[in-house]
Amino acid sequence: MLSIHIPAATLQLPAGVGHKAIWSAIAEYNLGAYRQLAPQAINAALEAERDALLNRVRYGRRASSDAQLVAAHCYRCRSCYRRDFRRDGHYSRGLLSLGGVLTLRVPQVECSCGGDVAVSYQALEKWGRIGEDIGEKVRQRVSQGASLREVQQELEGQLQTGVGLRSLNEQVLALEAAARGLDTTKLVECPPVVVVDGVWATWMVETGKRKEDKRGRLRKVKKGERVGILVALGVWPEREEWDILAWSVAPAEDEVHWSAFLTHLQEAGLKLERGLKLLIADGAGGIEAARQMVYGPRLPLQRCVFHKIRNVLKAVRCAQGMERRERQEYRRQLAGEVAAIWEAATEEEAVGRMAVVVAKYQREQPDAMLTLQRDFGATLPFYRVQKEAALAGKAWPARLLRTTSLLERANREIRRAIRRGCAWQSDTGLNIRVWLGILGYRRHKGAAQCTLLYKVAEEALMHSSVVSP
Repeated sequence: MLSIHIPAATLQLPAGVGHKAIWSAIAEYNLGAYRQLAPQAINAALEAERDALLNRVRYGRRASSDAQLVAAHCYRCRSCYRRDFRRDGHYSRGLLSLGGVLTLRVPQVECSCGGDVAVSYQALEKWGRIGEDIGEKVRQRVSQGASLREVQQELEGQLQTGVGLRSLNEQVLALEAAARGLDTTKLVECPPVVVVDGVWATWMVETGKRKEDKRGRLRKVKKGERVGILVALGVWPEREEWDILAWSVAPAEDEVHWSAFLTHLQEAGLKLERGLKLLIADGAGGIEAARQMVYGPRLPLQRCVFHKIRNVLKAVRCAQGMERRERQEYRRQLAGEVAAIWEAATEEEAVGRMAVVVAKYQREQPDAMLTLQRDFGATLPFYRVQKEAALAGKAWPARLLRTTSLLERANREIRRAIRRGCAWQSDTGLNIRVWLGILGYRRHKGAAQCTLLYKVAEEALMHSSVVSP
């Protein structure tokens, strides 16, 4: 255990702690203590790592019989034996942080042959010149919708020193591992209800042609194509909790890509035998066939009621000569009567209410009533699911079972993040922007991490502790 003392605080960290854990542990201190504590904490962690590598403290003697191989090697003789290594002082290295430029003393190791030894320290990112505190601020501001240039101007004004756009972009690209982590993790808890939907983005693809720019250089000609981003949200109706499960970039919202996406969710643990009861969608093309292919008829598909009401209102035709206010009032009244259909307590009552509405408006709104009756049965499965839950002693609110509205709020944040880039050149940038949109959504609803869903590998931060004086 490392203990770093300054007049304002005492910091305790386990040996071998990672650089992210150190920054997280000191982040709660005021700026004065922060400037003293940050370099001391990192330097102490680096010294502890060198002691562990050599298996001896300072001034300790080497054991010539120690044939242990370590995670370091000599540049000259390529030796990896601990017995060949010894201390070789330090070198100074600057690290930019929110507290200013920190001067670190990085331990060096020398081989008995006289060559330098390559050591990778956990407490200091290799080649990193920007502290994790700045990286977190950059990622937070970008997730809030700020551009890299706006973040650059903020940091340069605060730190009174230049900060490169490339360095800031590297901090954002560090999210790639988290953005792709959903592909390799497993669901810890299977939600009973899953909502799926898609949003669209513009993807730049090569045309195979080249053109000469103003400087005479040949450039690849690209064109924009729309790609879909398939998103799944898990809902726990009894607890009234929900969160994003996964997403996937797909060329289209068709049966093939929806099937691949649902198969991925199934492999991650979204299975009927684990408690999956209902799938909610807006009726996009291919989702019904994909559901049949992956899960079969045992998993009911609930058509979004809100989309059904919206489609009915789109088909409404008001009489000529009606004033604007009269048209608005007429549509409002019709929308209220249509929406009341799914407020019925039972499925049979809902069917009866639908018949009443159709009988009332059939003559003056034939297209709207035809839209209402089309696939009306696909909007009713939530009644059966709710009834099964009630028999099991669970109270599932109908508002969480009949629409995709919960996912629409997340999709709004994803669209906002995507539009900051206009058109995307690579899947890396697009996936990171989607992830930033999800982080913005979680921040909005007060969920900083998706701890209920995925087993995420945590660094040594989980084992660190901060002791205040």
